[in-house]
Amino acid sequence: MGYISTERVAEIRSELKATFPDFTFRCYREHNSTVNVVIVSAPIQFLSHEQQAKGYVQANHYGGFKSQFSHSPEAIEALDKIQAIITKGQTHYETGDYGTQPSFYEHIYIGEYNKPFVQCKPRTPGNNSIGVLQAGDMAKIVHNQSKDGIEIYFPSKPNAAVLDAIKAQGFRWGKFNKCWYARISSRTIAAAEKYGSLPSSLTNDEQDNSFDNMIIDQQAEAIGA
Repeated sequence: MGYISTERVAEIRSELKATFPDFTFRCYREHNSTVNVVIVSAPIQFLSHEQQAKGYVQANHYGGFKSQFSHSPEAIEALDKIQAIITKGQTHYETGDYGTQPSFYEHIYIGEYNKPFVQCKPRTPGNNSIGVLQAGDMAKIVHNQSKDGIEIYFPSKPNAAVLDAIKAQGFRWGKFNKCWYARISSRTIAAAEKYGSLPSSLTNDEQDNSFDNMIIDQQAEAIGA
């Protein structure tokens, strides 16, 4: 039986964010033996035209990425790097009955069945056309669990480009709390993370949901994983 520690999952998450600052990831441990990495949003289109209607797909790293993502050389390059980060330090051992097994398992998903992948704009420093904050102006991101909402508290009034960007993602101004707020979704989480660090309750470090697992298994069967 494989095993991966929460510390190792945290290291993977940190390295992914550092290597791909324009991407938004969910990275969590499942059943103590598996690390799941979900690409929530990215500035490149991972999904083929047919897959975009569905909004998500599991990346089949066992068969290699070239055939599954032949429509996007950028996606193949990114997935190869992501796979290398995830499997760093992974070992294999002989079990006898089941042959060679990895020390832990990994799954990579582009979007999820209930949270479609979002192609976003690059977060290029100084490009006000996409609403980038200046250094030292990072916002506080709050998970309002009672309202199933996400709130952005800016230290000072953002420039017009930032305001236009968050409005376009569904955020509205709350006069009472003096913050920008929206319902939680993959879109609003990805938008908020551009301006500050997400609270742990929105990063889903641990997830063990039987319904989700059933859907994931169905995805794997569908692509022959």
